[in-house]
Amino acid sequence: MTVKRDEVQIHGLEELTRTLKALPNELTASSRGGILALALRDIANMVKKDIIADAPVGTGEEYVSFKGQKIKVEHGRLKRAVRVRRDKNPHLVGMTENIQIKMYKGRSRLDKNAAWFWFMVNFGTEKQAPQPFFTGAFDKNQTQMIPTFEKGMDKRLKTAIRKAKKHGFELNYE
Repeated sequence: MTVKRDEVQIHGLEELTRTLKALPNELTASSRGGILALALRDIANMVKKDIIADAPVGTGEEYVSFKGQKIKVEHGRLKRAVRVRRDKNPHLVGMTENIQIKMYKGRSRLDKNAAWFWFMVNFGTEKQAPQPFFTGAFDKNQTQMIPTFEKGMDKRLKTAIRKAKKHGFELNYE
């Protein structure tokens, strides 16, 4: 099975990034990566919300055998396993910022928040038809990604400019 990673590349970010880096750190930096990372996180959270809404939930009592024990399966694992993460070193993969939507696979099959089986549900198997909750959410939100990014950047740039003016910097933004 071949899995193609979906990516969205926005051109013109190099110039925007240089402009943002020219601002003082106390105006733009945050523990979550600054203005650009937060605007990208808005997109990721929008997709995450749809992944959670579309994730199938099992019904009835199901058990799995693990190391000779019969363990009852908790429903809703797919919904609890969706994570949005920021790559702390995006330059290593040639990017300015890298926000990822991942499925938490867990340390063991007993982890109640893990969904190590998510790809089998999403892409299907020989015995199970695919239920594309993960890839389907990305496709569903493609038209909203750019407007959400623009709205997030606009909001955060206006906040940064307001802070800059309080600190004596002269910046203009329309």
